[in-house]
Amino acid sequence: MPRPNGRDPQSDPAAFLGAQLRRARLAAGYTSQDSFATVLGFDRSTITKAETGSRPPTDEVFAAWCNTCQVSGELREVLSGLLFVARRTDGRGRFTARDDLRDQTQ
Repeated sequence: MPRPNGRDPQSDPAAFLGAQLRRARLAAGYTSQDSFATVLGFDRSTITKAETGSRPPTDEVFAAWCNTCQVSGELREVLSGLLFVARRTDGRGRFTARDDLRDQTQ
């Protein structure tokens, strides 16, 4: 089911990543985006945009998020892969023309 912002986690990698980041935040006990943003040292809008998929987090935000929520190992690798894909899609799950994934695998 699409979210209120129109992004469907089942077809939009950024929205799927956002849902997983939200789950990590909640599992770590941060029920408020405001308090979580304060702990990370970022604006709440950064958290909201990441969780809705409207803007994937920067490397700095992603690292702080994973460290604060104690996301490590295989799960962190999976989320990092999702972040890579989310940054290279158009919001509908299609890769943008300017990106060539072959360069990333060599």
